[in-house]
Amino acid sequence: MCSSDLILNALWQIISGQRFKQDDPKLLEILQLVNSTFPAADSAASLSTLMPFLSHIGPNVFGFNQMMSQAFRIVDFVREFTTKHKEGHVLGQPRGFLDVYFDEIANSKPGSGFYGPEGGKISKLDLRRCAVLGILDSTLDWPALVFLEHSMLYVLVDLFSAGAETTSTSLTNIFLYMALNPECQAKMHSEIDRVVGGYRLPSLSDRPSMPYTEAVIHEVLRLCPLISVMHRTLVDIPDFHGYFIPKDTIVMPDIYAAHFDEDYWDKPKEFDPTRFISKDGTTILKKDAFMPFSVGKRICPAETLARDELFLFTASLFQKFSVSTDPANPNPSTELIIKTVISPKPHKIVMTERQTA
Repeated sequence: MCSSDLILNALWQIISGQRFKQDDPKLLEILQLVNSTFPAADSAASLSTLMPFLSHIGPNVFGFNQMMSQAFRIVDFVREFTTKHKEGHVLGQPRGFLDVYFDEIANSKPGSGFYGPEGGKISKLDLRRCAVLGILDSTLDWPALVFLEHSMLYVLVDLFSAGAETTSTSLTNIFLYMALNPECQAKMHSEIDRVVGGYRLPSLSDRPSMPYTEAVIHEVLRLCPLISVMHRTLVDIPDFHGYFIPKDTIVMPDIYAAHFDEDYWDKPKEFDPTRFISKDGTTILKKDAFMPFSVGKRICPAETLARDELFLFTASLFQKFSVSTDPANPNPSTELIIKTVISPKPHKIVMTERQTA
């Protein structure tokens, strides 16, 4: 898999305003924590996510305890970091996301989600979830300020556990498809060289001028949907296309079916970035059946961040490198392994440094 430490370091800079050296023990610790979380979730514990009663019947048998043990470790790490980071917080001088969060709490006014008792309101269900994660004790009447700071751990744990793994897997898929489609890779190289050149790094301002690079990312996300976000219905839905869906039903959109619908896509199983490019080759087309970050109110909250990361990492890496298949295995499979984050089968590629002007 494309190295997760690059993504984790980028996330860390957003959160704290700091970057790690690649061999920093703290970065390696975070990497180990994140990498150990998903194998735990990929076990039988995934069944207890869909059927919560299983976590009560056999928490060890269904892997629930193992999954939560890994979650506790990430929460403990994040809690220790935020406590130390707050000691250096100066109001109005944000170093990163955390300081902006602390400033919002300090400056909030009535009506704000960060304000005192109003910001501290929480449902009994969410309070129990906090307790399960070890964030706070559901039997105590916690002051609003305490809860607001502890709820921040939710956000950070999501960023580390979900943001790093999904982006890393997407980059792995991009490298695989570029190795298998050298003519497409050549087109992307040409676009990067023309728009960016070789003397500066790509920026988000370059994106409107790089539709082919963006289309490559779109097409890989279409062929390799990573995850489908499920949710629980809050009320009875009496008639959804002729079906009755009772309250508390777990609903999961079938992203894969939408991305491979032959009524919508021409030859959906083929890799073709141009399907996302306008006829004049200047803009990216919006496709209603393209929903890699899910759909509706349960759409991935970090979609914008993920899209920005994928563009910057893809453009920057292919500015400096070209990729090819391993001579010992020139035709690696694009078949996906179904797990918490859908991933390609293990494979090797060869990275070669480019000589750009």
